[in-house]
Amino acid sequence: MHKHVGKYKNPKFRMKKNDIYFYLFIITFFVCSKNLKAQATPYIGDFTLPEDIIIINDNIYVSELGGGLTKVTITESNPTQTNIGNSAVDARGLTFDGNYLYFPDINNNSIRRINILETSPVISDFLVYEYSGNNVFFIGHGIVVSDNFLYFVRSSEDDQSKMIISKVNITDPSLLVEDIIVVDHYIRDFVFYQNFIYFVNSDSDIVKINTSDSNPIVENVISNLNEPTYMAIKGNELFFSETQENKISKVNLNSSDLTPSFVVSIASPKGIAFKNDDLFIIGGDWIYKFSISTLKIDNVDSLNKNIFPNPSNDFIKINNITTNTIYEIYNTLGIKVLEGKINNKEKI
Repeated sequence: MHKHVGKYKNPKFRMKKNDIYFYLFIITFFVCSKNLKAQATPYIGDFTLPEDIIIINDNIYVSELGGGLTKVTITESNPTQTNIGNSAVDARGLTFDGNYLYFPDINNNSIRRINILETSPVISDFLVYEYSGNNVFFIGHGIVVSDNFLYFVRSSEDDQSKMIISKVNITDPSLLVEDIIVVDHYIRDFVFYQNFIYFVNSDSDIVKINTSDSNPIVENVISNLNEPTYMAIKGNELFFSETQENKISKVNLNSSDLTPSFVVSIASPKGIAFKNDDLFIIGGDWIYKFSISTLKIDNVDSLNKNIFPNPSNDFIKINNITTNTIYEIYNTLGIKVLEGKINNKEKI
């Protein structure tokens, strides 16, 4: 890339007419939101294969593969880790209702729980599901509680390649398990939004089922992701981690356009959870913290309307800029090709 000099007339830099819409978008993006470059910051580390995370009041609870459950208090100036439950478990997904934290224990093939309000909490079995014969029971990652029902996933007794989404009323002492739907995929993570359970399947899709339907079907939400793992709901938005892409993305579930938008980069992300506008993310053996308030963009539409001429193959101007504003222009490869400062109606 040649260094640009002079009054933006270098023919080697001049934008092609067909490319101008792309560049206008990039200019708009960076003029409006320079703070989108904010990065997640390390919060606390040295966990043992951390998998999922949940935040209850001012405490972060972390499931660790073979390391049990760990608690971190957010309000501490120098947060530390506290192992809870006095039992080594292979915990994956986490959910919470009342005083109890529920989780699937993969090694013990059971749903277990712990009363987090007890002074010395003890992990106990909540639901142990045993098959007849020699079939091996397998319980998956997905687990969530809504309206007194705990939803979880387990392998089919008749066909071990299939998984069954089931539910149980946690207020009913009989703990009668009701099967909802059989699926052909391995299932990872559950989140509940309105009447829908969203989950990740083994095709790296995010899909959903309507729990209010008597015979629910699997509906596709987002396809062609790269190993999505865990999800979190914030308002109308679904945030999710993509382990192979090293990033967190999001979609607005109320929008007709469910194209994911980038949130932040994290190496090998897994569980994610919110505390107000702070997103806590498991990455490697660390927890990172990222404020989604940095994603807010004001007046994008009005800025788009004040870029002119549009289209252009030579220069552009931006109206209604009240102060010196930094701009950056990137090409389709993500390489910065120009940067500078601009005042109202100055040419770029």
